[in-house]
Amino acid sequence: MATKPERRFKVVADNRKARFNYAIGETFEAGIVLTGSEVKSLRAGKATIAESYADARGGELWLINSNIPEYLQASRFNHAPKRARKLLLQKREINRLTGAVEREGMTIVQVTHSEKNTTYGNRIIQLRDGWIVKKE
Repeated sequence: MATKPERRFKVVADNRKARFNYAIGETFEAGIVLTGSEVKSLRAGKATIAESYADARGGELWLINSNIPEYLQASRFNHAPKRARKLLLQKREINRLTGAVEREGMTIVQVTHSEKNTTYGNRIIQLRDGWIVKKE
């Protein structure tokens, strides 16, 4: 049996239900703005993205309904588990996604949530997120 190629990133959460319910259109890779306690909770492997989707607000894309549970050791500096998180995409990609949603009635759904690169200075962790624009 052939060996699988080694991945360069760690999959934190996978939305298998979205792959079943939707037809795959385009896939984008986006970063997410996170706080320190969210990063630690993700590294512990505690995230649920089954009901998450993206929404355009003020020329930016926001991840809605993605559940990253509280990190117990963070005490009073914890985060809200289902808060809206800003997605980091280029302006051209944001315009293409919002145009597809407005014109064609498509939905932006999160497929995978994986750890790829991290930058700690400004509390942004770059995650490999498969975004699929699909018709319902």
